[in-house]
Amino acid sequence: LFDVGGFLLPFVVTGGMVLLFIPLLLFVLPGIQSHLQHQESETQLSMWQLTKKVPVVMVCLSVFLANAPLGLLDTSLALYLDHTFGWSATHIGLLLLISGAVYVVSAPVVGLVVDATKPRLAMILGLLTQGCAMMLIGPVS
Repeated sequence: LFDVGGFLLPFVVTGGMVLLFIPLLLFVLPGIQSHLQHQESETQLSMWQLTKKVPVVMVCLSVFLANAPLGLLDTSLALYLDHTFGWSATHIGLLLLISGAVYVVSAPVVGLVVDATKPRLAMILGLLTQGCAMMLIGPVS
């Protein structure tokens, strides 16, 4: 995508995929109450049977769409910092370490908040925020 549309296109495509996934998430993923009502009646499922359930596939796609842009951003940002500012690999690594450190500190807190509220809403807001943010990344001319 870099070769076809330059620096901006991969981010627009990735952000667009994330934003297009949100309506699917709204209509396909059941609410938590629906899951709790059916939890007692279901028997134990094998891993293969579990992967055939639409809500499980939706959550897996949501996790993929949330994490794929991070790999794209890390590699692009590393190359940009090296070529534009001449940063060393150590400095680039330390900068990229910040996102991991923020994740380690914030994940338990965010997990508690999401558990106390609506997980489906949290997924939608997170994907919406990330999709819009990815579309805003690009060169300034």
